[in-house]
Amino acid sequence: MAFVGILAALAFFLFICYLLMSARHRARPKTWPLLGVLPNVVLNAYQIHNFVHHLLRKNGYTSHLKVPMFPELSHLLTSDPDNVHHILAQNSSNYIRGQGFRNIFDVLGDGVIAADGESWKLQRRLLHSLFKQPEFLKMEEKKVRAKVESGVCKLLDRAARSGSEIDLQDVLHRFTFDIACWIALGCDASSLSFEARHSQLLKAMDDIEETTLRRYFKPRVFWKLQRWMQMGVEKRGWRINKLFEFIDQQISLRRREPPETEGGEAEVIVKHSNITSRILSEEDQTELAAKFSNKNQLDKFIKDLVFSILTAGSDTSSSALAWFFWLVETNPSVKSNIIQEMRQAEHESHHVDHVWKFPNSHKLNYLHAALCETLRLYPAAPFNHRSSVKPDTLPSGHRIDGGTPVVIPMYTMGRMQEIWGEDCREFKPERWINDGSVVHYPSNKFCSFGGGARICPGRDLAFMNMKIIAAAVVCNYDLHVVDGSRIKPASAMVLRMKHGLKVRVTKKNIICRTSNHSSDE
Repeated sequence: MAFVGILAALAFFLFICYLLMSARHRARPKTWPLLGVLPNVVLNAYQIHNFVHHLLRKNGYTSHLKVPMFPELSHLLTSDPDNVHHILAQNSSNYIRGQGFRNIFDVLGDGVIAADGESWKLQRRLLHSLFKQPEFLKMEEKKVRAKVESGVCKLLDRAARSGSEIDLQDVLHRFTFDIACWIALGCDASSLSFEARHSQLLKAMDDIEETTLRRYFKPRVFWKLQRWMQMGVEKRGWRINKLFEFIDQQISLRRREPPETEGGEAEVIVKHSNITSRILSEEDQTELAAKFSNKNQLDKFIKDLVFSILTAGSDTSSSALAWFFWLVETNPSVKSNIIQEMRQAEHESHHVDHVWKFPNSHKLNYLHAALCETLRLYPAAPFNHRSSVKPDTLPSGHRIDGGTPVVIPMYTMGRMQEIWGEDCREFKPERWINDGSVVHYPSNKFCSFGGGARICPGRDLAFMNMKIIAAAVVCNYDLHVVDGSRIKPASAMVLRMKHGLKVRVTKKNIICRTSNHSSDE
């Protein structure tokens, strides 16, 4: 059977190569016998986000992509707001992650991103119980400020002094990875240090994003054969294994920490201000004890949850920030408005503190709007995957069977005139402001953080972190995008920049005020 599978995979590969070569020399049909639209998708894999956008625009924003020879590759794509509301909210119980998603994203295990049912509910409760604690938020704000000042600002200062180019996207990825490690594992990966120890871990995250997207349009037998033969993107699994080893080591270290026996509830929360320590401190409680009969099962549960946090909390935030800084630097009026808002919120000062304190960032509504506008145009997670449990009819009239994969492309939704008007391709933070307050659009129009019951539990935390670093960088530095830079999205499950964001840095002479001292101190 294994030999037959190998032959089938090789035959499929050769057939696809033939079709792609043929397609370059003559007009392609919309569909192919047996393979449906698959050759067109594969041919456009390098520009998958724009390909999906144009495909949906021509088909009323809902299209059923069928691959008769490989039914597992058939998907329903929709960015229709009524359909999105139906899937994410109105009939959300019928749309789960599903086994097909877990097959593609096997590295996520049963973590909160991939889980369904009771496992997902338990992980959501654990995350909410930590993220809503005032003591945790204070610790997180303090950690982020320190990391921005001692890590990000130090690297930008060094680049400004030397006049050298710096890949800002890489710096942001290191920053968000360190913060995600602190939240998930209670450790500092020190990725921003000049002698960074964990560069392979960061590359592993990029590998996962690219590999999983390509699995969407490869038969399972084919990509599993690639992994077995160590071919193509699947051969990068050794770096992913290094990431798992790192997580295992940190879980073991947290287990060896002495239990909290003294102090009040606030002190306990501070000590257990990371997901791993928090779960380990509660492992004897009824719910966890009933679900996990031994240490290995609990460690696997923690490992899967931690990996989801590292993926969702690191890659997505760094991607959003990279696009934000590029858009701000290429739209001078927006940058001017952000700086003006910061000066109004707190008068400029010669105080040497680089980092804007979070309590003050609540005042920065225009900055918040600019971040939302960035996520509209360049959603960090551009695809939202669901799978139907039972047959259903969408508001658009499309009938789907049970077990049908459904994909909502947020990249397309952010470029729909029907939602955002004729200026939908413009970077315009003002669309998020009404009478000085931030406008909150429903998830069937703006769902960069998901929607319904599965909305991102770390949304407020992400905005807090992004506003702290965005304010600090915009306030204290001018970024100059290197001439000739090719700014385009990567074909990956996280919408990072394919070639990074190469900039030169100039440090401003006047530092924005970041403390609560009066202006005449």
